[in-house]
Amino acid sequence: MKTFITGGSRGIGLAIAKALAAQGHDLLLLAKNTDNLEQAATEIQNEFKVKALCLAQDLAAPDAVKNVEGFVKSRCQGLHNLVLNAGIFLEGDLKTGKRKDIETQMQVNFYAIFDLVQTLLPMLDRLQPCRIVLIGSTAGLEASSTTPLYSITKWTLRGYAANLRRELLKERIAVTYMAPGGVYTDVWKYEGEDPELEERLMKPDDIAKMVAAVLSLSPQACVEEIVMRPILGDLHH
Repeated sequence: MKTFITGGSRGIGLAIAKALAAQGHDLLLLAKNTDNLEQAATEIQNEFKVKALCLAQDLAAPDAVKNVEGFVKSRCQGLHNLVLNAGIFLEGDLKTGKRKDIETQMQVNFYAIFDLVQTLLPMLDRLQPCRIVLIGSTAGLEASSTTPLYSITKWTLRGYAANLRRELLKERIAVTYMAPGGVYTDVWKYEGEDPELEERLMKPDDIAKMVAAVLSLSPQACVEEIVMRPILGDLHH
């Protein structure tokens, strides 16, 4: 199996990459930071003995999708799964938030995904089961008083996932929208170590285990949506 993962150098994306590598997937990893990405690929290849090819690419860049297309075409003859996990969060409310901030988030959290799916669909190996997993957020399931700009982009992604599922149904390409709530990644660590918060939130491995399970289902099965939250609930309401 060959699986393409965005945001694969750290956090949830890296956890997903390792979980799939443990199942024997060869990986094509994309992320912005070259050093983190190369380190992740090296760790995965050494530990799991699978191929882990990487492309350092900012999905907000104008030539991003063209570069991804060239990368995939030159490195493999067919993909089986797309795990589109990369995302960006910028603070701001609807009354005073800057238009450029929601445009930046829409570019990474939705438009890049829209373009990547259109570009990579023809490269999926239809002789084997193919799956697309879109990593959204519980912020895309309900209104948010603390992250409204981000929330809107995830609502958009969820609507896209539902319609993509319907459109690809007869092609036997399964589409899953995953909506995790709070996950303790290095984004939180940048604000300072907080043992209480680390205990409160989910772990990246929790999300990775669910993605790995979805990608190991029979060809007849499609999980359309998965919602995961910390047992004590989310923080973004």
